[in-house]
Amino acid sequence: MLVMLSRYEPCGLTQLYSLRYGTIPIVRRTGGLADTVTPYKPSTMRAKQATGFHFIEASADAALSAIMLAREIFKDKKAWHEMIVAGMTSDLSWTQVAKRYEEFYRATIGEKASPP
Repeated sequence: MLVMLSRYEPCGLTQLYSLRYGTIPIVRRTGGLADTVTPYKPSTMRAKQATGFHFIEASADAALSAIMLAREIFKDKKAWHEMIVAGMTSDLSWTQVAKRYEEFYRATIGEKASPP
């Protein structure tokens, strides 16, 4: 596990390296950390999208709660492995970001997205 206690993180590569190499990140939900780590929840697990753990408040208690949750999930080897695979195979490239931006832009101006 990788624990990032950042109060502010505009982008960050550490969590991306963590995901790529199979280390589950535990991050404070801020900036790029919130954008790149999909938090563990029943819905994200069902969708096989969970890649780590978030905590919101910048406090030791909030961080400890997220770490304790991660520790409990670690005991479920199947779920933990699914999270590792989701992180290692997630596409966080600029291509994906550009597609989402284009979809948002077109929706804002009322156009349909162009075909791929």
